Amino acid sequence: CHYDATAAGHSTVVGAMLDGVAIYGRYEATVTVPTDLDACGGHVGPVPAYATWGITDGTSVYHYHAQTKAPYLLGCYGPVASVAECKALYTAADGTRGGGCDGAKTVQLGAT
Repeated sequence: CHYDATAAGHSTVVGAMLDGVAIYGRYEATVTVPTDLDACGGHVGPVPAYATWGITDGTSVYHYHAQTKAPYLLGCYGPVASVAECKALYTAADGTRGGGCDGAKTVQLGAT
C-alpha cells in the first residue's frame, strides 16, 4: 500500500469512484480531518498534485475523503446540499431509500 497516514499535508489519492471523482485519505491537512464534508463524504477544496489527472498542487476541486464513520468512503455521488438530497437519489427494491448517505436507517418513500 502506498498510502501513508502519517505523511504531512493533505492525504494522497487512494482511489477513484465510478463518477470519476478522486477519493483521498482521511486528512485535509496534517492529521486534520475535514469538517465540511457533505452527505456523500466529499467537499470542494485544494488537493495535492496528481499528474495522472492533470491536477496541479493546490487546485480546488470536489473530492471525497475516507472516513472512520459511515459512509466510510462515500454515501452517494456528490456534491449534494443535504442528507435528504442524497437519500432522494437512491431507491432500494424494498421501497426504502437512501440508507448509506449518513449511516442512518432508511426511510420509507413518502415519509418526511
